[in-house]
Amino acid sequence: MNLEQWMNEGKYLPDFFRDFHDQKNIFKCMHQKYESDENENKLDDMPNFVNGMIYTVDWFLWYMGRRGYTLQKNRTKNIEFEEFEQFKPNISLGDILKSIMDDKD
Repeated sequence: MNLEQWMNEGKYLPDFFRDFHDQKNIFKCMHQKYESDENENKLDDMPNFVNGMIYTVDWFLWYMGRRGYTLQKNRTKNIEFEEFEQFKPNISLGDILKSIMDDKD
């Protein structure tokens, strides 16, 4: 297998993150969590989940993958890491378009 095949098969991503729909659901879930957080560090000009997903997956992780880096879960013992919330909400094309349009306002 060469680099192009490895990249095109998404081998630089964990299995659960190789499917577009799963990526979308994770980013939507993360976005909703930070939208609902009432902490002082919330950014008023936070990017929508679509732009965040495109930059992270299609640009940053692709760039890093071509250089031999992979996204993987930390294996440190004795630390209780948080698990994903339920990240399979029903996301419609309308949700995506609304998010993009809201970002333009």
